[in-house]
Amino acid sequence: AGTKLGSPHAAIKFSASYPTGANQVIAIFGALSVGGNDADGTQGPSGVSCTFSYDPVNDTVSLQDHNGSWLGQSAVGSGSDLSTSDQNPQDRCTIHTATSTSWKSPGRAQAAPMTYVVDLPLDLSLPTSQSSKYHIYTWVQDLNNNLTTPQYSGYWWNIN
Repeated sequence: AGTKLGSPHAAIKFSASYPTGANQVIAIFGALSVGGNDADGTQGPSGVSCTFSYDPVNDTVSLQDHNGSWLGQSAVGSGSDLSTSDQNPQDRCTIHTATSTSWKSPGRAQAAPMTYVVDLPLDLSLPTSQSSKYHIYTWVQDLNNNLTTPQYSGYWWNIN
């Protein structure tokens, strides 16, 4: 059936950059936030509904549960779904890792990542308990464990 505008199921491309090159990035973090200014992302991320980390070396994703704990890692392109443990299924965020891709995914044409950017398209199911805009943020962790400021890249409408 595919993704349509306003659908709770979306393929969202998270991009992260680092001034000295993608080879300095050890993790990409992303958040889908209810809070944030639509035009420029200020005041976000807040009211976060879905937070993940991506390990570009091992090509794995982890999802943060709403209680702050990190769920297990799953391989991009072949792993099992990761879902938050909300009691109400309509409040869950799910990353479908088997249908997500990265520049390293098996069965995908291998292309080196751009020098300063790492891209990660994730297949997501967003909470459906409320109609909302989910503002998209990414930030990176470098080899020295420094974190960059979250970068805003737009929003996705989730309409019931």
